[in-house]
Amino acid sequence: MRRELRSADGAVTLSPLTMDDAQAHLAGEDAELVRHLNGGPGTPATVEAHLRWCEEQWRAGGPVHAFGVRAGTPPVPAGTIEVQFDRPYLPAGEVNLAYGLYPRWRGRGIATRAVELACLYAASAGATVAVIRVDPDNTASAAVAVRAGFAHAGRGADGFDRYTRPLTATDLVEHYTTGASESTRLTRSPHGMLEFRRTQELLRRVLTPPPARVLDVGGGTGVHARWLAADGYDVHLVDPVPAHVEAAAALPGVTAEVGDARRLRAPAGSADVVLLLGPLYHLTEAADRARALAEARRVLRPGGVVVAAAISRHLSLLEAGTTGRLTEEMASAVQHLIATGDYDGHLGFLPTHFHTAAGLRAELESAGLTDVEVYGVEGPAWPALDAAGEGEFDRLVEAALRCARIAEQDPSMINSSAHLLAVAH
Repeated sequence: MRRELRSADGAVTLSPLTMDDAQAHLAGEDAELVRHLNGGPGTPATVEAHLRWCEEQWRAGGPVHAFGVRAGTPPVPAGTIEVQFDRPYLPAGEVNLAYGLYPRWRGRGIATRAVELACLYAASAGATVAVIRVDPDNTASAAVAVRAGFAHAGRGADGFDRYTRPLTATDLVEHYTTGASESTRLTRSPHGMLEFRRTQELLRRVLTPPPARVLDVGGGTGVHARWLAADGYDVHLVDPVPAHVEAAAALPGVTAEVGDARRLRAPAGSADVVLLLGPLYHLTEAADRARALAEARRVLRPGGVVVAAAISRHLSLLEAGTTGRLTEEMASAVQHLIATGDYDGHLGFLPTHFHTAAGLRAELESAGLTDVEVYGVEGPAWPALDAAGEGEFDRLVEAALRCARIAEQDPSMINSSAHLLAVAH
């Protein structure tokens, strides 16, 4: 297990507490920490004794793993979080999280990120449920738990409210929590910027006019939810990554919750539009994709619209071929991807499922959706934009957009787009 974890946006790092944290820990203590976390005012002697105990727990593989929460650039102590295994008041498989921030760092979303990183750590150690025990008067801690995807599970005999969250050590959640920030994916490359413009263009063309209820499933940090809400839509975002949900919930006109595309909490017939702009490629099993599409159909009102994005099976071929990375060794993996849709991560992304336009259409039709139309998003010119570099984007983008529009439903060209967009009713 990794002892240091860092959030995708670089704002928060967890690393083991050590004696070097003594001064910051003592200086950061206030009445709130004394009441809800520390059990009494600290002194230099008690803080040093506690940190020595924390170090010994790490050395001996004890049940309490105490992290310092580090924030800022360079990272400085902002608080603590303990991942407590094998507590007498917890059933097997459950782990308790106890956290507190120093006063100057509160109210910035740092605690939520720290809790999410601690959940990843606990899941990697085999825990199946995370628990946060909250004093009923500690509304700030309860709010952190909810933002991090925990649900209220009642009040225990000890008088504390219990918040729980199932844990899964999924590559997906870890990738988007500790890897590259999803909020910048569509702005950090020419191809990403083209994808954003074309996706926005196509959605504005095919969606029910505002005001309408949009369920943005797998919506990440709200890149599309932001402009949809600004256009007048009522947008609710669902995503499996708590850090994404926290970011999206802060956007004007957007609500958000932690959830799974295969098990939506939305009532039947409650949405005018369901967006699936990420789930179909992250769900590598056909049965899981079918469940996600069935859920989208269930929550749609009569006449509603589903828009589902997919990655083209030819993306890897065109990207690796254009950048010179298509080696002899990689060629077999690319050929396997084109034949099967099974992407093995050879260009650095998570293992995912890639589609053809015909395969995407078939999956939506099999889910009982009708009037399916499939569009190529970026068109065939997207590799040239990346090859030319960001400095040439403004000069080349209008021609690339025209190219994408001409080829968007051309059977011989549609799969040359990096992404596909299916629209159905």
